[in-house]
Amino acid sequence: MRQTLDAGGVPLDHISYDPWGAPQGSAIAPFGFTGELQDTASGSIHLRARWYTPGMGIFASRDSFKGFPEQPYTQHQYVYALSNPVLYTDPTGKYAQLEQKVQQPPIISRSEWGAMNPTQAMRPFCVAGACGFAPYGEGFYDPVTNPSGYACYTDLLPGRSLDDILDTIVIHHEGNDQTYNVREVQRKHMLGNGWTDIGYHYAIDPKGVIYEGRDIGVRGSHVEGQNTGKIGVLLLGDFQPGPEVSIGGIVIWRDTDDPRPTQQQVTMATALIRWLDVKYGIESVGAHRDYVATECPGDNAMPFIPSFNAAAQQNT
Repeated sequence: MRQTLDAGGVPLDHISYDPWGAPQGSAIAPFGFTGELQDTASGSIHLRARWYTPGMGIFASRDSFKGFPEQPYTQHQYVYALSNPVLYTDPTGKYAQLEQKVQQPPIISRSEWGAMNPTQAMRPFCVAGACGFAPYGEGFYDPVTNPSGYACYTDLLPGRSLDDILDTIVIHHEGNDQTYNVREVQRKHMLGNGWTDIGYHYAIDPKGVIYEGRDIGVRGSHVEGQNTGKIGVLLLGDFQPGPEVSIGGIVIWRDTDDPRPTQQQVTMATALIRWLDVKYGIESVGAHRDYVATECPGDNAMPFIPSFNAAAQQNT
């Protein structure tokens, strides 16, 4: 219930809720958040198998359902809606269910984060006393001279729609020397690698902010030799446990890797995957290492790949 009316239809009271179900204000309705029975004294919500405490975002008792083996986070005994109430509800008190309407999550556009425009990479040269700049790197697509270049799908696969072309999402990480900054990633790709633009279509920072990367209508540059039809999603950070250097048993240097993607990154990556699945009909979500020999997206991110893939199967 969000609003109560008198016999003449005049509003008497209005109640709103945050994503976790906590009422915004002092009033508590008997049937409020998601239409479920709510105890007006404690604010707890009855979800059949057990009571949910919206102020804390957890259940008051252990889950009798043990979860899905292929989705580790579902085995947590107290979390509500996979800790993602924007996309999920938990009407039985046992396991989360996807909300029927999947909306686009907030995405910072290229213009908002100050992306550079796609550009042919150039580097200086001097030959026999003559100096100048020569193109190198990815370059722009040409079916004869540069078939692997930066290509709009309208040129690469004319007559086919994006929902027919895009079928896979590939998860990546920054790796060593992580910056957590999408601008720096684009600089590395364009000024260091010689790519025409940032290689990924989306990037998600540790706070869960999603950034638009390469245009979704353009083939990415993130899975060597296998980019067509794949959407690249970068989790900003380094999730591969790194080496350390010891002298006499004392560690004098250790690679500063991240122990795991943050909960905000996992939540918003799931939201992004669900939306892309509804929009384009994604068939699978995989790790970069599933396609080529690489450590990416790091051992510490690999446990989340099955749940990301499961999110893309919800609409099938």
